[in-house]
Amino acid sequence: MFTAELAPLADHSAQQIADRVVPEAGALTTSQLRRVVRRAVLGHDAEAARKRAAEAERDAEVQAWTEASGNAALAGRELPEADVITADRRLTALARWLSGTQVHNPTITERYRLYPGVMRVRACCWCHGPRRAFTICADGRRGEP
Repeated sequence: MFTAELAPLADHSAQQIADRVVPEAGALTTSQLRRVVRRAVLGHDAEAARKRAAEAERDAEVQAWTEASGNAALAGRELPEADVITADRRLTALARWLSGTQVHNPTITERYRLYPGVMRVRACCWCHGPRRAFTICADGRRGEP
């Protein structure tokens, strides 16, 4: 985890952050430790962190592949964190609504069954001119909302 989080930094900067974080590392979960290290990296050079994020966003993509089981996977990479969190919360809210419950965490099954349908129904286009929402039909035709 340290290697991945500190890799973009110069050696001396990475060492400084590691020296600060390691003493408390044993009392933290991996997720907590990752958060602490990320905050330290941002605090060390916030402008450099913003530049790295902007550069990485240029490599944003959605990948699809077939799993060994014969099922498929769909993953977005280097997407803006706020957009991903919003999409995740929207999917959870829709799963809750469809299940007719206010369960805090809908089951994985409820979420994964919704995911392909959500991806097929709506899309946004920023290509030319102002942003316009439109519907993508199952057969690939484009229609107005």
